[in-house]
Amino acid sequence: MGIGVIILGMHRSGTSLAAEIAYRWGAYADTKVLIEPNDWNLRGYWEHRPLVELNDALLATVHSSWKVPPTNESQLHLARLAQEGSFRRRALRILANMNANQTVWFWKDPRLCVLLPFWKEIWGNVVYLIPVRDPMSSSRSLCARGDFSIQSALLLWQRYMSTVILDKDVSSRALFFSYEELLGDSSKVCNHICQFLDKNTGTDGHDRELRLARMSEVVEPQLHRNRTASPFSVDEGGTEIQHELYRLLMCNAHGRELCAINSFPMPSGWRNALIENAITGHERESFHFLRKLLRPTKWKATTLLQQIINY
Repeated sequence: MGIGVIILGMHRSGTSLAAEIAYRWGAYADTKVLIEPNDWNLRGYWEHRPLVELNDALLATVHSSWKVPPTNESQLHLARLAQEGSFRRRALRILANMNANQTVWFWKDPRLCVLLPFWKEIWGNVVYLIPVRDPMSSSRSLCARGDFSIQSALLLWQRYMSTVILDKDVSSRALFFSYEELLGDSSKVCNHICQFLDKNTGTDGHDRELRLARMSEVVEPQLHRNRTASPFSVDEGGTEIQHELYRLLMCNAHGRELCAINSFPMPSGWRNALIENAITGHERESFHFLRKLLRPTKWKATTLLQQIINY
């Protein structure tokens, strides 16, 4: 069985670039089923379509989506779904296709951050690459697509990244690295990634210089769009908890000794706020799917739902 490299991180935070770097390092991808590039990601998403489709189905089963992540209770249900049934069988089939080559492979999909309780029961021997981008920059990137506000994008970032950092199984086998530093000094950060992957996958150092050159050449400065004028650490936007979460993520990215880990609790009503954002965003979700989201929250949104019907 091969070893998996799982790329985790918030949407619009450099996960696609991290995936391409892993591919240039030598990790296998089934290129026949990768999602095609588009205007939002000209170099490609590096996401396996069968994986993304399964992840969307898993999220829908617990009345969630990538824009409205599962609750803590729903994550417990996801762990149970991994024990038996159609979702487990489907996941194992996808995994078997990756392991068929008996080599190191990679998966990238930001949805994996909020589906860890399911996938940790499935994928076996894996390590993690986790790019950390300034949350205000990734939030502005989401807003540029027209379906998020800054506040809702930061809520989504907090849920994704707190789920990752608080999972000790993940953080103990992960390399966190700064997206901004990757763009600023690609040779240094790619060398760090190469050393991590070599060591943790049992890969010898043959052709290291050639592999490093391939990894570094995909890092383009023009990728750094929607950047903020000042770093999130001094930005007035975001909550105190979000700033503390970013500080801890950057501690990991710089290899510094970790301070006490907070629980980074989500604010009251966070999920209703994301549901409302999904409804009022420019890229509307389907009425029937949103109705499933709204039912367990008992949130009265008749007017908004009627607007979607007539949209």
